[in-house]
Amino acid sequence: MKKNISLAGILCLLFFFSCVKENDVSMDFKITGVNNKTITRGNGIEMPLKVFYLGGEKQDVTVSVENLPSGISITFDNSTGEPDFSLLASVAVDINTPAGTYVIPFKVKSEADKFITKDFNLTVADPANHFPQIVIAGSTSMVWTLNDPFIDPGYYATDVEDGDLSSLVQVTGSVDYNLTGFYTIIYKVKDSDGDSTIVQRTIQIVNNNAYMQGLYNCTTVIQGGPTFTWLGYVETSSTINKRFVFNKISDCLGTLAIPMRLQVIPGSGNSVTIPSQIVFGTNPAQPAHCDEAYHNIAGGGTVTYTMPYTFIVTYTDLYEDLNGLQHTYTKTDTYIKVP
Repeated sequence: MKKNISLAGILCLLFFFSCVKENDVSMDFKITGVNNKTITRGNGIEMPLKVFYLGGEKQDVTVSVENLPSGISITFDNSTGEPDFSLLASVAVDINTPAGTYVIPFKVKSEADKFITKDFNLTVADPANHFPQIVIAGSTSMVWTLNDPFIDPGYYATDVEDGDLSSLVQVTGSVDYNLTGFYTIIYKVKDSDGDSTIVQRTIQIVNNNAYMQGLYNCTTVIQGGPTFTWLGYVETSSTINKRFVFNKISDCLGTLAIPMRLQVIPGSGNSVTIPSQIVFGTNPAQPAHCDEAYHNIAGGGTVTYTMPYTFIVTYTDLYEDLNGLQHTYTKTDTYIKVP
């Protein structure tokens, strides 16, 4: 059965469809700048964003985030505006946020309740571990006086993540302050991540008179006998500070099968003492005074501690030859350092 539609009904239908069409025209928009990011715990980044107008009736939109994981925060410098507009998202991650990848949704909603979402992956990474640091007091290269008890100037250790690690420092090596030479002390510390740092200190134990060591032009005058000249060597004791050691004393020069090393002790001022001591030496060129028998020597003299360094010593040489006969000589030796 065919129904007739009145003019009023037609007008009403036209009005209805025109209302629906007008209300159905909503704004289209999009957001850009939402990209995957990586951030280390305890840090923050900024994300420049922009909302673009794509058509329809313009109206304000609001950008927001919802249901953020604990420890992650996002703030906007300007979250609401009419497209096209730019905004800046500040992303911050708490230091205690577990490392991992989190899906973060941005939501853009218009006044007409139309909305779009755009997700991005936020990867939270552990910060790169800082190596611990060891700071040693004083110098890494020290000069120390022979026979003076060595006292380590000290050290401390710190770590960005772990704080004070001084109590965990392992110290190895030792210093024999009664023997000249070079010694090394090693300081090592390890942090909670297993990263370690090593620092070392070198200590040189020296005789305070070591600067006077070297070659000397030497002359020996034997009382009532001949005079000899030779090239000798003066060194300093490796075990007793300031003490000197004469090599090739008196007329026992040349190549010695057993070097005659004579200990000389500095006294007050410029005085030196040759304490009673027995030395041995062999020199075929002077068999009368330098064979394998002993020489009991004692005496003293003076030393000049400024250039040209000089020793003048007078001593008695009680000598026993290979036949067991004893001879006593009085000798004066003069040592002048070769420039």
